[in-house]
Amino acid sequence: DAQDEKDRIAQASRSEGHAKGHAEGHAEGHAEGHAEGHAEGHAEGHAEGREEGHAEGHVEGHAEGHAEGREEGRTETAIDALHFLPGPLYAKHRDEIAAYWRDAGPPPDVMGCILKVQQAPDEWRRLLEVPDGSGDP
Repeated sequence: DAQDEKDRIAQASRSEGHAKGHAEGHAEGHAEGHAEGHAEGHAEGHAEGREEGHAEGHVEGHAEGHAEGREEGRTETAIDALHFLPGPLYAKHRDEIAAYWRDAGPPPDVMGCILKVQQAPDEWRRLLEVPDGSGDP
């Protein structure tokens, strides 16, 4: 009868709509899930990379700071050793030598250099590796 046919078509249409809605919802959900998963994965990877970079930077900074501190300590020890210079030389040039060494670093064998200056005070600039910045001999 006509009503049965109409009910069957409505049912088929509802089923088709349901199936279509389900398929579209599934596809949309899959696409959104994929996009969100990709975004989260990217963000997590970026954060992990940043953490790794931070950790590497921390280790590198610590090592550089340690080396820098060791070099500063060596420089200050060398400057302290300047008191072994002959009196007038020490009094007149200690600050100039210290300033230069703080910038450029002292000679590798600073104590050997200071001992040589005791033997040849006029050669102090060459022996202590301090360029003539003031014009004084």
